[in-house]
Amino acid sequence: MRKVIVLCLLAVPSVAPSQELPKVTEEGKKAANTLLNAFVKEGGLKVETDPKTKQQIILVREHKKLRELVKQRRDDFTPAVRDALLGLHRHPGIVAVLLAAGEEKGDEQATAFGRFFSARIVAQQLRYREARQDYERAGQLFEGLKMPAWQASSLHNLALICFDQRDLPQARKLFQQALDLFKQIHGERHPSVASALSGLASVCCAQGDLPQATASGIPTSPNP
Repeated sequence: MRKVIVLCLLAVPSVAPSQELPKVTEEGKKAANTLLNAFVKEGGLKVETDPKTKQQIILVREHKKLRELVKQRRDDFTPAVRDALLGLHRHPGIVAVLLAAGEEKGDEQATAFGRFFSARIVAQQLRYREARQDYERAGQLFEGLKMPAWQASSLHNLALICFDQRDLPQARKLFQQALDLFKQIHGERHPSVASALSGLASVCCAQGDLPQATASGIPTSPNP
């Protein structure tokens, strides 16, 4: 009798699809731009050209100075300004501003988003330990804020970090939690649900749990 070996056609899990950010008002955008220009002028932030993308990027010039400026301008950090800053989350300097403002004002939403987007940035730099800590804290804060879609995205991306670190039991647990939350929010047919299913299946496949991998959506193929 010929022995049949079943192989997983393993898909590499990816970050959770983007969730909807708070809506930005024109007033908030204008106030945020005024604040950022002041921070650049006063030495807290700087604008440089990214050598890879050739696009301008906002960076921290001096962390201590930035924290001082945030403290001085704490009353300018309204919810509308915070929401406008979130639209610039790809900039490390903006993430630093969100974290500093969140700490200064006790704004847990600013801190939660700051942690989430900080985790994305440091993960791209392969600083997985920091990314793991940031996603963990972001997930906790989003849970307390009753923002389940962002909580689920934090769990999903934390699971991805665990997968990259080969912490497969924890990755499986987190992907399952993210999947359950996404289903509660979006129903069965949604890109976020599909992404979490793919991640869960990838972990199951890596663990050799082929029945569960197949049930979760990873195809298997017999090897003659």
